[in-house]
Amino acid sequence: MRKKLISILLMSAISCISITNQTKAQTKFRNIYSCIQNQGKPTTVVDTKRGRIQLIVWESKSFLNPKNPYWTPQRRCEAVTKRFQDFSDSGNLRLISHGILNRYPIICVAENKPGQGLSCKDNGLLITLEPGDNPRQVMADLFDKNRLSDGKSPITRGNKFFINVDNFLEKAVIINNSSS
Repeated sequence: MRKKLISILLMSAISCISITNQTKAQTKFRNIYSCIQNQGKPTTVVDTKRGRIQLIVWESKSFLNPKNPYWTPQRRCEAVTKRFQDFSDSGNLRLISHGILNRYPIICVAENKPGQGLSCKDNGLLITLEPGDNPRQVMADLFDKNRLSDGKSPITRGNKFFINVDNFLEKAVIINNSSS
Protein backbone atom coordinates (compact mmCIF):
# COMPACT_ATOMS: atom_id res chain seq x y z
CA MET A 1 0.00 0.00 0.00
CA ARG A 2 2.82 2.37 0.93
CA LYS A 3 4.70 1.60 -2.33
CA LYS A 4 1.54 2.29 -4.30
CA LEU A 5 1.10 5.68 -2.57
CA ILE A 6 4.74 6.64 -3.25
CA SER A 7 4.34 5.57 -6.87
CA ILE A 8 1.20 7.71 -7.27
CA LEU A 9 2.92 10.72 -5.66
CA LEU A 10 5.97 10.28 -7.90
CA MET A 11 3.81 10.08 -11.04
CA SER A 12 1.88 13.19 -9.96
CA ALA A 13 5.12 15.14 -9.43
CA ILE A 14 6.43 14.12 -12.87
CA SER A 15 3.13 15.19 -14.47
CA CYS A 16 3.27 18.59 -12.74
CA ILE A 17 6.85 19.18 -13.91
CA SER A 18 5.91 18.21 -17.46
CA ILE A 19 2.90 20.55 -17.52
CA THR A 20 5.01 23.42 -16.11
CA ASN A 21 7.69 22.94 -18.79
CA GLN A 22 5.06 22.83 -21.56
CA THR A 23 3.48 26.06 -20.27
CA LYS A 24 6.87 27.82 -20.22
CA ALA A 25 7.58 26.66 -23.77
CA GLN A 26 4.21 27.98 -24.94
CA THR A 27 4.78 31.43 -23.40
CA LYS A 28 4.92 34.08 -26.12
CA PHE A 29 8.33 35.60 -26.80
CA ARG A 30 8.60 39.20 -25.60
CA ASN A 31 10.30 41.65 -27.98
CA ILE A 32 12.83 43.79 -26.12
CA TYR A 33 13.41 47.35 -27.34
CA SER A 34 16.72 48.97 -26.31
CA CYS A 35 18.62 52.19 -26.88
CA ILE A 36 22.22 51.17 -27.53
CA GLN A 37 25.37 52.84 -28.82
CA ASN A 38 26.09 51.58 -32.33
CA GLN A 39 29.15 53.04 -34.04
CA GLY A 40 29.06 55.92 -31.55
CA LYS A 41 25.42 56.83 -32.26
CA PRO A 42 22.35 56.23 -30.09
CA THR A 43 20.30 53.55 -31.84
CA THR A 44 16.90 52.02 -31.12
CA VAL A 45 17.00 48.26 -31.67
CA VAL A 46 14.55 45.45 -30.98
CA ASP A 47 15.60 41.95 -29.98
CA THR A 48 13.12 39.48 -31.46
CA LYS A 49 13.00 35.70 -31.50
CA ARG A 50 14.78 35.92 -34.89
CA GLY A 51 17.55 38.25 -33.68
CA ARG A 52 18.31 41.97 -33.38
CA ILE A 53 16.70 44.51 -35.73
CA GLN A 54 17.95 48.07 -35.99
CA LEU A 55 15.03 50.53 -36.07
CA ILE A 56 16.32 54.10 -35.66
CA VAL A 57 19.75 55.75 -35.59
CA TRP A 58 19.41 59.03 -33.69
CA GLU A 59 21.53 61.74 -35.31
CA SER A 60 19.31 64.83 -35.61
CA LYS A 61 19.99 67.69 -33.23
CA SER A 62 17.05 69.78 -34.47
CA PHE A 63 15.26 69.56 -31.11
CA LEU A 64 18.27 71.10 -29.34
CA ASN A 65 18.34 74.84 -28.82
CA PRO A 66 19.75 77.22 -26.19
CA LYS A 67 16.34 77.50 -24.51
CA ASN A 68 15.80 73.72 -24.43
CA PRO A 69 19.03 71.68 -24.45
CA TYR A 70 17.25 68.59 -23.08
CA TRP A 71 16.37 66.65 -26.25
CA THR A 72 19.77 65.32 -27.26
CA PRO A 73 19.83 62.39 -29.68
CA GLN A 74 20.58 60.12 -26.68
CA ARG A 75 17.55 61.35 -24.71
CA ARG A 76 15.27 61.05 -27.75
CA CYS A 77 16.54 57.51 -28.28
CA GLU A 78 15.78 56.60 -24.66
CA ALA A 79 12.31 58.22 -24.65
CA VAL A 80 11.16 56.77 -27.97
CA THR A 81 12.60 53.34 -27.19
CA LYS A 82 10.65 53.32 -23.91
CA ARG A 83 7.46 54.16 -25.82
CA PHE A 84 8.05 51.28 -28.23
CA GLN A 85 8.59 48.92 -25.28
CA ASP A 86 5.56 50.18 -23.33
CA PHE A 87 3.24 49.85 -26.35
CA SER A 88 4.69 46.43 -27.16
CA ASP A 89 4.25 45.18 -23.58
CA SER A 90 0.64 46.38 -23.46
CA GLY A 91 -0.14 44.65 -26.78
CA ASN A 92 -0.88 47.94 -28.55
CA LEU A 93 2.09 48.01 -30.93
CA ARG A 94 0.32 46.46 -33.90
CA LEU A 95 -0.04 49.27 -36.42
CA ILE A 96 2.06 52.40 -36.82
CA SER A 97 0.82 55.42 -38.75
CA HIS A 98 1.25 59.20 -38.76
CA GLY A 99 -0.59 62.32 -37.75
CA ILE A 100 -0.25 65.77 -36.18
CA LEU A 101 0.05 66.56 -32.46
CA ASN A 102 0.54 70.07 -31.07
CA ARG A 103 1.28 71.27 -34.63
CA TYR A 104 4.14 68.76 -35.00
CA PRO A 105 4.07 65.84 -37.41
CA ILE A 106 4.24 62.56 -35.50
CA ILE A 107 4.54 58.83 -35.95
CA CYS A 108 2.05 57.05 -33.74
CA VAL A 109 0.45 53.79 -32.73
CA ALA A 110 -2.67 53.51 -34.87
CA GLU A 111 -6.10 52.01 -34.43
CA ASN A 112 -9.21 51.77 -36.56
CA LYS A 113 -11.60 54.40 -35.16
CA PRO A 114 -15.28 54.19 -36.11
CA GLY A 115 -16.12 56.90 -38.64
CA GLN A 116 -12.46 58.02 -38.91
CA GLY A 117 -10.74 54.93 -40.25
CA LEU A 118 -7.13 54.34 -39.32
CA SER A 119 -5.99 57.12 -36.97
CA CYS A 120 -3.49 57.76 -34.23
CA LYS A 121 -4.52 56.12 -31.00
CA ASP A 122 -5.24 58.56 -28.17
CA ASN A 123 -1.95 58.88 -26.26
CA GLY A 124 -0.33 56.83 -29.04
CA LEU A 125 2.69 59.08 -29.69
CA LEU A 126 5.83 57.19 -30.70
CA ILE A 127 8.02 59.84 -32.35
CA THR A 128 7.72 63.61 -32.69
CA LEU A 129 9.18 64.65 -36.03
CA GLU A 130 10.89 67.87 -37.01
CA PRO A 131 8.70 70.77 -38.18
CA GLY A 132 8.25 70.52 -41.93
CA ASP A 133 8.93 66.76 -42.03
CA ASN A 134 6.63 64.70 -44.20
CA PRO A 135 5.60 61.94 -41.76
CA ARG A 136 4.67 59.57 -44.57
CA GLN A 137 8.15 59.93 -46.08
CA VAL A 138 9.87 59.61 -42.70
CA MET A 139 7.96 56.38 -42.05
CA ALA A 140 8.88 55.03 -45.46
CA ASP A 141 12.54 55.92 -44.86
CA LEU A 142 12.48 54.51 -41.34
CA PHE A 143 11.08 51.16 -42.35
CA ASP A 144 12.98 51.01 -45.66
CA LYS A 145 16.22 51.13 -43.66
CA ASN A 146 15.42 47.53 -42.70
CA ARG A 147 14.13 46.56 -46.13
CA LEU A 148 11.55 43.81 -46.04
CA SER A 149 13.26 40.65 -47.19
CA ASP A 150 10.49 39.66 -49.61
CA GLY A 151 10.62 43.01 -51.39
CA LYS A 152 6.99 43.93 -50.68
CA SER A 153 6.21 47.54 -49.89
CA PRO A 154 4.44 48.50 -46.68
CA ILE A 155 0.64 48.59 -46.92
CA THR A 156 -0.92 51.84 -48.14
CA ARG A 157 -4.57 52.87 -47.81
CA GLY A 158 -5.64 56.22 -49.27
CA ASN A 159 -3.54 59.07 -47.89
CA LYS A 160 -2.66 57.16 -44.74
CA PHE A 161 0.48 55.12 -44.69
CA PHE A 162 0.87 52.45 -42.05
CA ILE A 163 3.09 49.59 -41.03
CA ASN A 164 1.96 46.27 -39.56
CA VAL A 165 4.63 45.90 -36.88
CA ASP A 166 4.38 42.10 -36.49
CA ASN A 167 4.78 41.59 -40.26
CA PHE A 168 7.68 44.02 -40.35
CA LEU A 169 9.54 42.32 -37.47
CA GLU A 170 9.06 38.91 -39.09
CA LYS A 171 10.73 40.05 -42.32
CA ALA A 172 13.15 42.85 -41.38
CA VAL A 173 16.87 42.42 -41.83
CA ILE A 174 18.61 41.00 -38.76
CA ILE A 175 21.82 42.78 -37.71
CA ASN A 176 22.88 39.82 -35.54
CA ASN A 177 21.34 36.44 -34.75
CA SER A 178 21.50 36.56 -30.96
CA SER A 179 18.52 37.99 -29.12
CA SER A 180 18.61 38.98 -25.48
